[in-house]
Amino acid sequence: MTFPSVVAATTYQSATSDATTWAAYSGVNVEKGSIFVASCGRATTFSTSSPNWTKLGEQFSAALGSGGDVDSAVFYKTANAASDSLTIDTTDATQFTGILLRVSGGGIVGGASQADTDNPPNLALSGTRDVLWVALICAGWSEIASAAPSGYSGLTRVQGLTANAASTSLAYRSVSASSQNPGAFSGISADGGSAWTLALYASRNRRSSGFL
Repeated sequence: MTFPSVVAATTYQSATSDATTWAAYSGVNVEKGSIFVASCGRATTFSTSSPNWTKLGEQFSAALGSGGDVDSAVFYKTANAASDSLTIDTTDATQFTGILLRVSGGGIVGGASQADTDNPPNLALSGTRDVLWVALICAGWSEIASAAPSGYSGLTRVQGLTANAASTSLAYRSVSASSQNPGAFSGISADGGSAWTLALYASRNRRSSGFL
């Protein structure tokens, strides 16, 4: 089996003032196939001009629970970088949280997302692969995951510094399968966030990154 493996999961928070540019980190060794998930406390559009980072997609949630609006985006790394930096831009001023999941042995990233839920959606691939499956939930500032979906480990979470930010949580598991439906995170209201399921696998499988 050739599952990608998690090297590190690191959390980040922006300052307590709203801005349209966030220098999330710098000087970090980041491997191809790694991901960065960002969330904020308002509706906006995410982008980046940082080298070899590509946006997989974004999802807005009205977050009808206790947290307020939440927008989230997932970016993936297309090449190794010995001293990487990532800056994220938005169309509207906001505050951010984010998680960098560094992955060894990856290269392909695919995903699906769903709004206003605590339950990451089912993600189906075209065939069985050795996959590092990642479940994400981005919710309002007052809500943060207390437990990962059943069978998932490595729960990593970060809460924004003020109510203008949002919370970001992820967990992962390695399973050889053609699909995955993670189940709900605990600690998030049933209608309270934007949820993602991601599939990370070796590039020798010859499939382009993107929504599958």
